[in-house]
Amino acid sequence: MAHGTPSTLEGIEPFYTSIRRGRPPTPELLDELVGRYRAIGGTSPLTERTRSQVDGLTDALDAAAPGRFVVRYGAKYTRPTIEEGVAALVAAGVGRVIGVVLTPHQSSLGSGEYIRRAEAAARPAMPPPITATMGRDGGADPFGVLTPVRPGGPLRPGPRGRPGRR
Repeated sequence: MAHGTPSTLEGIEPFYTSIRRGRPPTPELLDELVGRYRAIGGTSPLTERTRSQVDGLTDALDAAAPGRFVVRYGAKYTRPTIEEGVAALVAAGVGRVIGVVLTPHQSSLGSGEYIRRAEAAARPAMPPPITATMGRDGGADPFGVLTPVRPGGPLRPGPRGRPGRR
């Protein structure tokens, strides 16, 4: 799970409205944010980096246990949303959800909201004994499965071919 960023300039207004909890920005605020995105090439590099992390996690888990894991992405402020990511997992028939929050910090208001939203989305669709387990350490790889080659880079399997830290 991650913050999410707009993938096009046209996506900035709905993104900005979402981070403002449904309140559309004034034209001046919107123009300022559009200008900032234009200054960095039109989209944030965080979108590509997050997709690379999701793909890397998928590859690492599949290398360790082919076909055993299903990985889906959900964003706090863009699509697919956290709730859509959980719905995709439920539709795939998973029996347990492990959420990894891809934020560099931990806070009950920030990363805690990702966890609460994922748990709320999973709860009605995953009755006991199916559980939703969320990493609660602000994206610091709570399950020991990610090994970044470099910040924002691809992931690689850990010792003995299993995903993990080196």
